[in-house]
Amino acid sequence: MKKPFDRAAWIWNDAEPVWNETVDLLAAFTVADPAACRIYVSANSHYALYVNGSFVNCDQFPDYDTWKAYDELPLADFVAPGENSLCLTAYWQGDESLTYRPFPAGAAFAVYEGDALLTASGADTLARRNTRYAAEGVEKITGQLSYSFRYDATAELPEAKPARVLDYSWPLHARPIKKLAIDA
Repeated sequence: MKKPFDRAAWIWNDAEPVWNETVDLLAAFTVADPAACRIYVSANSHYALYVNGSFVNCDQFPDYDTWKAYDELPLADFVAPGENSLCLTAYWQGDESLTYRPFPAGAAFAVYEGDALLTASGADTLARRNTRYAAEGVEKITGQLSYSFRYDATAELPEAKPARVLDYSWPLHARPIKKLAIDA
């Protein structure tokens, strides 16, 4: 494998981004050897990854447009031989705070089985605004921490449409420190 994002594009939903917006990026992929599967993922500002409906991991390493990090996550515990589904729920803060310097909304991912690319973010990825998370009218906790959130689990999700491919070319770097372990 050359670079993990060589065939992945930065994407977002088909509408112009709104500050404090959450979108779902959806893809399907076929697996032969679950033990060899992994995903590379990066988002501006944060993400939560679900595979086959199960939570895998979350949170983007704090970074900037001049130094953008990505995570490499094993998928062996979440995939099965055959067809699998991925939902990358990506959040874009958009508005400046003490912990965030604004740069454009976007997310990118690539799923591999060994060195073989199974799927990557691009024009074939489906996307939708996740309307369960309110974007507009959400108060800020403080200027330092930025937005709170409002979530309505009963809200209908809109139909997913082809993602908008973005014209970004950020240099990507492997996360410089180990992710926090999340155990059940």
